[in-house]
Amino acid sequence: NVATMQHLRHLNISCCNKITDAGLACVATLQHMRYVDLSSCDRITDVGLASIALMLQLQHLDVSRCDRITDAGLASIATSQQLQYLNLRCCDVVTDAGLACVAMLLQLQHLDLGWCIKITDAGLAIVATFTELRLLFLKGCTGITEVGLALIRSEVCTMH
Repeated sequence: NVATMQHLRHLNISCCNKITDAGLACVATLQHMRYVDLSSCDRITDVGLASIALMLQLQHLDVSRCDRITDAGLASIATSQQLQYLNLRCCDVVTDAGLACVAMLLQLQHLDLGWCIKITDAGLAIVATFTELRLLFLKGCTGITEVGLALIRSEVCTMH
């Protein structure tokens, strides 16, 4: 039982498509967890993300290709004040409203929004306020234009 491993700091269960929100609730008690990779766990929803938000020392979260994650899920992780890395690649229902929630993550340095097709220039205006952001990935974000890029060009060290 993973939930009994109280000193576990790194959990990679990417591509484990039988993992559900109930499974995440079991590991949410791991208070020393710093790294969680849930990429391609396509049964994870906002409920599971709310459980992950209970990990107060979490620094790295990858929910890429978890297509049931919405803006509501991002609102729940907005309290994860240690989070430095967030991968939302291919979370195609995330919108600019979700980025407003992500703006609460004051330590965020790396943000991957690749293929988040509902992100627009308005969302990039929000991203431009992220003072610690160093890496931003926007590949396949068809809703953004040069106007949005101009907003963040001088603020973010590296854009991809």
